[in-house]
Amino acid sequence: MSRRERERSFRNRLLLEAAEEVFAARGFQGATVEEIARRSEIAIATLYKLFGSKEEIFAALAEYRQDEFLEEVARFARTGSTPQAQIERLIEAVFHYFDRHQAAFRIYLGATHGFLWHIRSSLGDRSFAKYQEFVKLLASLIDAGRQQRARRPSDDSARLAVAVLGVLHGLLTRRHTGNARGKLEEEIAYARFLIARLLGTSAAATSSVPQRRPGARRR
Repeated sequence: MSRRERERSFRNRLLLEAAEEVFAARGFQGATVEEIARRSEIAIATLYKLFGSKEEIFAALAEYRQDEFLEEVARFARTGSTPQAQIERLIEAVFHYFDRHQAAFRIYLGATHGFLWHIRSSLGDRSFAKYQEFVKLLASLIDAGRQQRARRPSDDSARLAVAVLGVLHGLLTRRHTGNARGKLEEEIAYARFLIARLLGTSAAATSSVPQRRPGARRR
């Protein structure tokens, strides 16, 4: 990248991170381009040269976070020594990412109303394509795990991958919107346990099975 391109990329990142704070605090309807410009310390005329509207800023923010999320999660998943370990690493990476970027998850929930199938209508075709890329990654790990256990790959791998995402989505929603917020490692262990059961893998092969649901009160 040239110096000008690096400066543009850095300025865009600052703008999108400022926009994320505004959208998280105000919601899409309440957010204004003026506040985003002020928060990012960019002249509003410059902002409009970069993005033509609030809708374009929102779409760019969604794509920026999705690209970052997929790259980070896929990279961390590859550190697992087996397909099952890679799925466990993926689960861990998802929880850690959204704990660092809670605003991104709240914006996503506000845009899709909490339903995975609203991604295309709310965030656009490119975001939906990124979602499908994540499903494909999970499905490939599920198939690899079946082969390692001397089972034939299944046509249901994509459906299982969507089901895994549904479990993660539900647990993350509970963590970031509910009152009961458990310890992060307990929530990751619980997610691994549920997903191992869903995929028909041995719970003993995952990290220790949680003795109670994360966030539940001890008696």
